[in-house]
Amino acid sequence: MGQNYGLGRGLSSLIPQKKISRDDNQVKTDFDFSKVKSLESAEDQPLEKKEETSVLAQGILEVELEKIKANPYQPRTDFDQDKLKELANSIKEHGILQPLVVTQNGDDYELIAGERRLQASKLAKLEKVPVIVKDVKEKEKLELAIIENIQRHNLNPIEEAQSFQQLMDEFQMNQEEVAQKMGKNRSVVANKVRLLKLPVEAMRALKEGVISEGHAKAILSLENQEKQ
Repeated sequence: MGQNYGLGRGLSSLIPQKKISRDDNQVKTDFDFSKVKSLESAEDQPLEKKEETSVLAQGILEVELEKIKANPYQPRTDFDQDKLKELANSIKEHGILQPLVVTQNGDDYELIAGERRLQASKLAKLEKVPVIVKDVKEKEKLELAIIENIQRHNLNPIEEAQSFQQLMDEFQMNQEEVAQKMGKNRSVVANKVRLLKLPVEAMRALKEGVISEGHAKAILSLENQEKQ
């Protein structure tokens, strides 16, 4: 009789032994090979179209750059191209650190805040950008665009004056209300708006940086004296 290499009685009672039948040593031939064909055909199927919009984080989406349209109420008309290139290079290296603010407009989006980031993203040849989508009305777009530009970027004095005047005209605000909205003194708003009374040549010179705001105020004073 050969030596028994089975488990002892104690271990045998704890670990049940499987009874091996003759069929277990035979290769099963009842496998459904039709499944192999279905798997192969699945791999041959084209990939689904890449989503045009994806969620990056709560409240932040990533959308195709070409679907974002410029804000028609954008008060800034001139952008420093050198600074835009610097921002574009930064975006290439670090990405967009602050999402653009947009509103849904059909299948596209309309920019509310972030014009410089939008322009720089185009220079950086990005395909998608992070955005925060807000549901706003037409006049709210204007207010948000003006406030965002004045607070974040240096508008030239004429652009800033035009923005203040636009707030007063569109929202029936007085200078005091505009000052409170912008966190400025009323005198600051009043002096800016007065710049719109400059002669066209002087306004152009101030806008282009040929003369300073102090020079512009001196011109206004001279004109007032001549009228008197």
